[in-house]
Parts: sequence; structure tokens; C-alpha cells
Amino acid sequence: QPVRLAIMADEKRFFASDEYEALHKRIISGQQLTKQEWTDVEQMLKTVYPGFTIQLRGLLPMSELEYQTCLLIKLRIQPKDIASVLIRDVSTISTVRSRLYNKVFGKKGSTKDWDNFILSIGA
Repeated sequence: QPVRLAIMADEKRFFASDEYEALHKRIISGQQLTKQEWTDVEQMLKTVYPGFTIQLRGLLPMSELEYQTCLLIKLRIQPKDIASVLIRDVSTISTVRSRLYNKVFGKKGSTKDWDNFILSIGA
């Protein structure tokens, strides 16, 4: 319980930070992120969820699109904004999410199932 409360406090600080706000605004405006900005996103997530990227990479080999989609889900970015920043259709992002669920769990699952799973990692 104390660990969960500490994570919740870290999350609250993170999602209220100027750094997150600036990133969020860039993403929802549809601006592509540079290679350095993707590295910064990973660093931000490691600060709040220390084991997240390691657990994510350990699930299965992922394409860059799959990995970046998962990072953005963890940042609580909406699918339409994920599609925009990754320059894909929303349907492509939905397909990525449901296929990842199937690959990891060996059964059909909804996009929401995948999102909930990603949100639970490192939490």
C-alpha cells in the first residue's frame, strides 16, 4: 500500500508538471517527436515508473511503432492523438493495440484491454 501511494503521488506530480504539459501540447497538436524527444519521453516514464520500459521491452520483440504506441498509452495520450503524432490512421493504432494484446496473451482482447494492461505495468 505505501508503495502504491508513493507511485500515485509521483504520477500526480508528473502529470501536473510543466514538462508533461509541454509534451502533451506538442503531441495533441500532431507534431512529430524527434529522436531526442522520444528519448526524453522514455526518461520521463523511467522517473515515474522505474521498471516500465524494461518490462515492456521484455514482453516480446516490438516494432518502433508498437513501442512508441505503448509509451504514449502510458502517458495517457488519446488514440486519435497517438495516430496523429505517429502519422498513422486511428484504425492502424487500434489494430496495433489489439494485435499486441493477442501476441502477449494468446487470445483476443479489445484495445481497452491492452491500454489497461499497459497502464498496470510498473504501477
